[in-house]
Amino acid sequence: MAFTTVSLHFSLLTLLLILHFVESENESMYDILEKYGFPSGLLPDTVSDYSIDTNSGRLQVHLKNTCSVWVEEYSYNIRYKPSITGIISYGSISHIGGISLRKSAFLWMPITGVSVAENGDLAFQIGPVTTSFPRRYFEQKPVCQQVTSSNSVLSLFGRFQSVDSKHSID
Repeated sequence: MAFTTVSLHFSLLTLLLILHFVESENESMYDILEKYGFPSGLLPDTVSDYSIDTNSGRLQVHLKNTCSVWVEEYSYNIRYKPSITGIISYGSISHIGGISLRKSAFLWMPITGVSVAENGDLAFQIGPVTTSFPRRYFEQKPVCQQVTSSNSVLSLFGRFQSVDSKHSID
């Protein structure tokens, strides 16, 4: 009788672990961000897959291609490489690689960390500086424009917009 009870408990535990694993496999990267206290718009709309080691927090996110997002409100250009890495824990992503920000015409600064402040705002470590932005700016996934060699060169001279595959420099 005791053997049957132990066997039943073991079977139920195994089933629960399998269901948890299958459920985790179906979570999107945006779901993972929210699970760790971040808004889903922290990453662009071009995430193709990801891997996360829940023990160490090591995270790797793959995008469809190198892309950039223009942040009109602050006149920033954010560039995402096809592979983004970091270490995630609740409310913090450190050791970020693959994301950079440009405020001036030629200087790209790496975004190396982001954390959630008590008021919900996001604090970004950009090079040697930490700066905060309201959480509401990251509630929607930004549309990321693919970076090609031609629009990369154009972007050195200022902000550009892609309209019907034509580039114009503002």
